Amino acid sequence: MRRIRCPGAHVITASVLSSMIRMGVMFMARLAIAIVIVAASLLVTSGTTTATTLYWTPAHELAPQGGHYGAVVACDLDGDGDQDVSFVNSGEAPGQNAQFWNIGTAQTPEWQIDMDVVPALIGCWERKGAYGDIDADGDFDLVSGCLQPGLYLHRNVGTPQAPQWVDDSAVVQGITSNWQAEPCLADIDADGDLDLVIATSGGSGAFLYRNVGTPQIPQWTHPGSKLPGATVSGAVRLGDLDLDGDLDMVGRASGSVGCWENIGTPQSPAFAYNPGMLIGVTPGFVLSMELLDIDGDGDLDLLIMDGHQAYLFLNEAVTAAQQSSWGTIKAMYR
Repeated sequence: MRRIRCPGAHVITASVLSSMIRMGVMFMARLAIAIVIVAASLLVTSGTTTATTLYWTPAHELAPQGGHYGAVVACDLDGDGDQDVSFVNSGEAPGQNAQFWNIGTAQTPEWQIDMDVVPALIGCWERKGAYGDIDADGDFDLVSGCLQPGLYLHRNVGTPQAPQWVDDSAVVQGITSNWQAEPCLADIDADGDLDLVIATSGGSGAFLYRNVGTPQIPQWTHPGSKLPGATVSGAVRLGDLDLDGDLDMVGRASGSVGCWENIGTPQSPAFAYNPGMLIGVTPGFVLSMELLDIDGDGDLDLLIMDGHQAYLFLNEAVTAAQQSSWGTIKAMYR
């Protein structure tokens, strides 16, 4: 029998072999990527290694003292590059509200008390407040809640160096009818304007009122929606504690201070209680609290009032122990 030779047979075989090799390489590469993704997923979802760990150092000597008769609120009120601290009270007399100007530096604060800065609010008992630039004019406005239902807004129509307050509470009327509302202003959905997060003293949970207006003209939706996982019972504050790009939460928990890590995204927050984010924070009863970068190192520190004294804890931020933490993973894979 005569065999028919095909001169191109060896060429066809080499082409097929080359194609098979390329396909094999692509398969192995995709398999390697899949293994990395699965490993990261397992690390995020396995046991206690998912929770971010943060360590705090007491530095009570840096905290302003003498304003124990009010709830603590902080911002760079005079626009000089460091953090100032206000203590707002019932407002029955202007002298009950203490302002502490930072006359030191952004790294080492020194305090000078001023009793004629924070606006009075007659008939407001157990006042809690928060600063925020709600109209994008470069200075800080003040929203507050009291023992009675409703919110109050004092708009700052002065300058960063000389605040001047005008009551504009009509803007926040009807947002909440809760008693003892404790408001916080933060851009919780990363859309460039300030939303309202409100916890109720003695309640269970925090409620989000989204700003559907603009940075210049706020308009908050109501009723609010409950933030998933945020079982805070008052004194809520939001800030990026673990430097992963989204806002975490601190607040009152059973009379003391608790922390809820944001396990969602900057646009869609979701919270999980994580006591490991407050290692070294050891106060007793908590009346109010504030997050502020008091030592100018780029992370948020924690100032706590217990009704008698101010306690300051410095945030040690991301440490070597956190290289496999949930916060680090989120920062890497965004």
